[in-house]
Amino acid sequence: MKSNAFPVRILIVVSLITLALCSAAITKKDSLLLTYNLRAGQEYKLAYLMKNLIQTETVGYNISLDQNMDTYYTTTVEEDSLSRYTLATRIDRIKGTQKMMGSESTFDSESTDEPADPMGKEVKKAMDGLIGKVILMSIDRRGQVLQSNYVETLSQGSSGGMFMFDNSQTWYPVFSSKSVLPGSSWEERMTIGSQGFTFDCITTYTLESVNKKRAFLKVTSIYEPVEGAKLSSMKGTAAGTVQIDRKTGYPLESVTKQHIEMVLEEQGMRVSIKIDSDVTMKTLY
Repeated sequence: MKSNAFPVRILIVVSLITLALCSAAITKKDSLLLTYNLRAGQEYKLAYLMKNLIQTETVGYNISLDQNMDTYYTTTVEEDSLSRYTLATRIDRIKGTQKMMGSESTFDSESTDEPADPMGKEVKKAMDGLIGKVILMSIDRRGQVLQSNYVETLSQGSSGGMFMFDNSQTWYPVFSSKSVLPGSSWEERMTIGSQGFTFDCITTYTLESVNKKRAFLKVTSIYEPVEGAKLSSMKGTAAGTVQIDRKTGYPLESVTKQHIEMVLEEQGMRVSIKIDSDVTMKTLY
């Protein structure tokens, strides 16, 4: 009988990869300069709700994982200046359910109950190690990430020295360097990942509309592999919307659909992975 330890570990890694965007107040004659305007001491509660269908294929294995994972954070603005903001994001809770090979399991960092199935135990063990960890990130007034300790912090917390995938660059929309009108678009390119598992993300933002309190952006992204990365091949797309608080620039809510296909080398084996995700982010207060 074949051991399922290898596919279970792969799926845990993939789950972490996917841990990750009225009355008109201006007219066509006016333009809007979107920018972050944060103050030290401000605090935001964030819910990150993700539904994944993950399909893996390798020699002898074809596995499908249907997973719901909800992560709750608290973000505090620690420093503000003319050129940058330092944000401290604490992981408060991770909970979810998953179905694989006819079995279903649940995990919740606030529960003292131990999952009965082996994969549920491994996932809960990994997630429990992340609770309370604080991710420090610096962004400029446009939202570009200047510095992040995402990988170092989560690698220390996650048991078993798991590979941590740095998607922190996508947490905050990057605004145009110029004033924009409704209907205007701008493009940003960033490299996402770590430890050689990296790819370029080319994102197009479009200002769809605004009212007195919010700006509404349409966001589309294309993922492409970086030359020399460990991913043998990689392609993907994402599309969604994000609502911005005009006063602070902080994202209030986003809804995104994402599709990724990639091939990676793991323990000398080629693993094909397809991920379809529905992601909702909400700032609770």
